[in-house]
Amino acid sequence: MGYVNLIPYNETNKFPEFHRSSGNRVHAFLDYLMKGGVTATIRKEFGSDIDAACGQLKAKVEETSI
Repeated sequence: MGYVNLIPYNETNKFPEFHRSSGNRVHAFLDYLMKGGVTATIRKEFGSDIDAACGQLKAKVEETSI
């Protein structure tokens, strides 16, 4: 039917209104997709501990260039 990569949101100072979903919520969504016949995985992430994950580094660069 389809394939989905679930990528947990990396919080940034640029968008404080958006928050990362809990691990339980992400896994519940994964189960929902799989029960619906959608193949899905949760992507392993790197760099969030040093603000270098997808989106974080860009936001950091934009903050310093203003």
